Amino acid sequence: MVAAIIGLVGATLGAVITLVGSALSERRQDRRQERIWLRDRRTEAYDGALRHLLRAANIRSTFSASGPSYVAKEHAREHFEDLVQAQFWMHALLRYCGSEQEDRLAEAARELDTQIVHLNSGESSFRGREVGHYVEVVSECARQDQRMPNALPDGHPTRSSSQR
Repeated sequence: MVAAIIGLVGATLGAVITLVGSALSERRQDRRQERIWLRDRRTEAYDGALRHLLRAANIRSTFSASGPSYVAKEHAREHFEDLVQAQFWMHALLRYCGSEQEDRLAEAARELDTQIVHLNSGESSFRGREVGHYVEVVSECARQDQRMPNALPDGHPTRSSSQR
């Protein structure tokens, strides 16, 4: 009878240890997947903001070696759409950026919002140099975010979805 009780206790203990181990493993996997998801969203937001900021900064209707380049009326709509897309991605970026970058990006997003309001009301025009400032801010914040540890708590490096 004692041997049966010892066997039952051993089997129960083994089952409990297996359940606890399984739960811990699942929790660890969930955290890993959450970090990968966040990293992918962050990358997407930085890419979108930079893509549209660069397009807005570099759109030109004419190029001249001796005079200034400019955006003609026929390209103004495309320029404005790129600015609005950049505005969208800047705000999306605020949801996913690292906390160390949040203040700089929030300030840049507010400035961009103000510039677009003034542009929309006809009070001013947007210059490439101003857009270049936002490109610099977003680029630097992206570099800083990428310096964040790229390893998960288990020490394994993260993999992008293209490497899976």
